[in-house]
Parts: sequence; structure tokens; C-alpha cells
Amino acid sequence: MEINKEVIQGARGRVDRILGLIEELGQYQLKEQQKDDLGVDTKSSAMDLVTRVDKESERIISEWIMENYPGDGILGEEGTHHNSDADYQWIVDPVDGTNNYAQRFPIFAISVGIKYQKVGIGGIVHIPALKEWFVGVKGEGATLNGKTIQVGDKTDLVHSLACTGFPYDKGTNERNNLREISALVPQVRGMRRTGCAAFDLCCVACGRFDIYWEMTLKEWDIAAACVILEEAGAVWKIYQEEREISIVTGNESLVQKLMPILTDSSL
Repeated sequence: MEINKEVIQGARGRVDRILGLIEELGQYQLKEQQKDDLGVDTKSSAMDLVTRVDKESERIISEWIMENYPGDGILGEEGTHHNSDADYQWIVDPVDGTNNYAQRFPIFAISVGIKYQKVGIGGIVHIPALKEWFVGVKGEGATLNGKTIQVGDKTDLVHSLACTGFPYDKGTNERNNLREISALVPQVRGMRRTGCAAFDLCCVACGRFDIYWEMTLKEWDIAAACVILEEAGAVWKIYQEEREISIVTGNESLVQKLMPILTDSSL
């Protein structure tokens, strides 16, 4: 669908207004991470963690949205489902990379995406420990700490740094990414895994990584970063199976080369 100027202004206004809250939340999360008891619990499995900071951060973001934009909808990882028929939807992952957070590893992110009639129009990914801010608004470009970013320009897999991840149920899920990694490792310069999908996607947007793929993600993992990717000139292909999402991204040349390898490995 065509996004008009009024909608873009709505996206920019929402992004600008929530930045202060996200900065405060980032400081709160860093402070809480140093405490002995993080209130860690499990969700779908022993490997799928949630902390009290995940829950509290989502509560704070959701209450702010309801107060400032009462007509908007919210979808949050920790269970917030509000006004799902609204044109404007906020897609919230309060702590992307909870396993990292619980281990006191510094790579975790606050990810907030904004959609209008199901089209991504705004995205914020903040990595508190690195003091990094990735921001994108449809039609206005993408930035890292205020500086314009662009996807990398490599054209050969052999010169590329790839990144990926694993599902929580990798021990029982046939789509655990092991075949895909085995197929790709010999063909790229290097492989990385940070455990934070939103950060990984943004690293493609700014050229740190050249390609990224992952299976069995959720909408809150990618909503914000996909806007940033698009505005940085990246392309992606998304495969959605029921409630799970698989994504492949990079510049157009590399994605075209990557897809046959992953498809042959049963992506």
C-alpha cells in the first residue's frame, strides 16, 4: 500500500516522542542487570527465559503508549495484546536477547517497531550497553547514533561475514538451522552469532554483517529492524509458517546468492 505524508509524519512523531522513555529504560535495564537476582523464569522451555525486567519494561512501554496514543494497538513479546484492529500498531520486544541479559552478556536490545495497516513505518533498536541507537522511518532513511547508515556493498559470499541464530527448541525442532550452517560455512569468510536478532539485523543495515538469516522468529524480533533495513537499502525475504517467521537479508546481490544454498538445505 502507498504510505502518505500524514502517515510518515505520524511515524516520525511517535518515534521522536518515545526515544526519551527508551533511554530511561535502557539505563534501568543496565542497573538491574548488575543485581544478584534477576527474577529469571522460563516460558516455552528451559532455554526460553524471561526476567522481571522483560515484564516491567514491557509494562512501562505499553502504559506510555496507551497514555500518549490511546487509539493505537500494541503487540508485546511478554503478552501485551491491545487494540489489535487499530491502524497504528506498536510491536514491542522489551529485551531482545534475554538469554544474554540473564548471563550478564552486554548484547541485548530494546526493540520497538511501528506499523500502519500492517506496513512497517518506524523502528527503534537501542543497545543500552553499547549506547547505540538504530532508528528508521519509512522514506526518511536509517541512522546509527544520528549518522546515516547503508547496507554493505560486497557481491561475493566468499568475502562476506554472515550471521545467524538458533531456535529455542533446537534440540527437537528439525528446523534447527544446523544443515543451513553446515552448507554455508565453507562458502563465507566468517560466521557470527550474537543471540540478539534485532541487533544482528541492524548490523546488516550498517554493514557490520553482510548477510543474516534465521528461522522460527516472531514479529517482535524483526518489526523494528525491518524498517531500518529497508531504509538502509537492504532487501529481505520472509517465510512465515503459522506463527513463526524465517528471514534472509543483505544486499540484493548477496541475498540472490544465499537463497539457493538455504533452499537446498530446506529453509
